[in-house]
Amino acid sequence: MLEYDMNSPNSIYRANRWGKVTSSLNIPDYILRYHAKRTDILSHMSQFLLISDRLKELIEISPLPDTQIFKAPVLARGKQYQYFLFHLPKNHYKFIDFARSTFALVPFGRPVTILSPEINTLEEFEEWIKEYPYLIKKNPKRQKVIVDKLIFDTDKIPYDMFRIIGPISGYFVSERLKSAIKEKGYTGMDFIPLEKVETVLPPA
Repeated sequence: MLEYDMNSPNSIYRANRWGKVTSSLNIPDYILRYHAKRTDILSHMSQFLLISDRLKELIEISPLPDTQIFKAPVLARGKQYQYFLFHLPKNHYKFIDFARSTFALVPFGRPVTILSPEINTLEEFEEWIKEYPYLIKKNPKRQKVIVDKLIFDTDKIPYDMFRIIGPISGYFVSERLKSAIKEKGYTGMDFIPLEKVETVLPPA
C-alpha cells in the first residue's frame, strides 16, 4: 500500500466499524509484496475483508445479511487484479444462545478476571454492554464483557455468513459455505470449528 492518511475523515480506518458506512471512502492503493501469494482473502483490516472477485461471487449467491462492497484493486507483480472490501455492517450477537453460553467481565489491559456475570437473554446482555461499552473512550469503568464459552442458537440463523463484534469478534460461516469455498480451492482463510473457538481469558 502506498502512503495513506489513516486519520483522514474518509479513511477506511475511520469508517464506522459498528454499522453501515454512510460516507464516501478513500480506498487505498494496494500493492502486494513481490513474493507474497495472491490469495482470495488478502487482509482483514478494521471492519473489512479484502477479497478476490471470485470469492465475492461465491459469497454473494449465499444467504447473507446486509452487506457493503467497495472496489479495491490490488497490484501484484505489475498486474492489476480486481479485489473488493467486503463489509458486514450489522452485529449479530442475537444469534448467541445466551442461556447456554458463559461470559466474563474483565478489565482492559489487566490479567485479572473480575466477575462471571449471569447472562441468560439478549436483553440481559444488552444491559451489561450499556454499562460496560466496548469503546474504551466511552467506558470509564474500563471493563468489558467477553465470551468464555460460545454457543449459537442455530435455529435462529438464516445466513451462510455473519459477523459479531464485541463479546467475541469474528466472521462465522455455515458448513455449506465452508464446503463450497474448500471445494473450489479458494485460499487465504482457515476455518475453526465452533466448539474450538476460545476466548483467551486472563488467569483467575
